[in-house]
Amino acid sequence: MKLNNYYSKFSSVYGISLWIPSTQLYKKAKLTHNDCFKAIFKIRGQHSISEEFVCNRVNTLDAVRKFSIHSLMCRIHESENEFVSAVRHCQAYYNSNLYKTWLNLIH
Repeated sequence: MKLNNYYSKFSSVYGISLWIPSTQLYKKAKLTHNDCFKAIFKIRGQHSISEEFVCNRVNTLDAVRKFSIHSLMCRIHESENEFVSAVRHCQAYYNSNLYKTWLNLIH
């Protein structure tokens, strides 16, 4: 139950995991994500947060963001929607900072 509640709060494809505009804001979001994880799973003391994510089989915010970006890129490339297709076939899409950022984040 805790895990489902946790995922519902932090894995929205259109949420913070994709659209954070700066590294500084992402670091704050990551700290908040970790703090919420600790609170939900009642983790106290000096436990390694990375180890706790693994032990509880929970994805880090980096993993959620990477998965979400990859999923969205696949949906864009597979879409039959005329508007999405037009954007996908436009060179400006591939030259955009957003696209380049997504590629850097998933590789």
